[in-house]
Amino acid sequence: MQHNYLIWVPKYAFDDSPGLYSCLYIFEILMIVTQLIADPFIIYRMYRTRPLHRNIRLIIVSCLSFTGLSSICRLVLLFFQYTGIPPPESGKYSVVLIASLGREVGLGVLVAIPFDVAVERIVATRHWSWYERESADTLWVFVCLLIFSVFIALLNGVCYVYEADFYRHISVALFDIFVQG
Repeated sequence: MQHNYLIWVPKYAFDDSPGLYSCLYIFEILMIVTQLIADPFIIYRMYRTRPLHRNIRLIIVSCLSFTGLSSICRLVLLFFQYTGIPPPESGKYSVVLIASLGREVGLGVLVAIPFDVAVERIVATRHWSWYERESADTLWVFVCLLIFSVFIALLNGVCYVYEADFYRHISVALFDIFVQG
């Protein structure tokens, strides 16, 4: 079975100019490492921002955490991009699949930030007296949004990696029905 890996440019595409490939490869690794070093500081500052509601802060912090996961998965994929994708019989084959899924989930959760914030604000507007107290009950809104976002991102990633493109058309139709209500 053929899988879509999130390795877009194989090493042999730059056989004519290996220096350009090395520069792009090193630049991407430096950007990922810089992001991974900066993520804990950004997450800490974001969580300590008090004017924002706790759930908004948690949504942004969780999305930043998933972005870090996505970057780690991208580093794994860069390694296999450079050394070659292992054959399906080897044990490393599953590492490539998991890294592809992890990257897709991380990016999917990141893309869901506007939806998560919008739903959170709808709940906050309709139930403002309960919600603005920031009691422990309000964390269920965050938990439900996170589970929904991760589930959709994981479903999208699995369908993409296993080339089930019919899902994308169905999800667009379902989202349209959901929005129009």
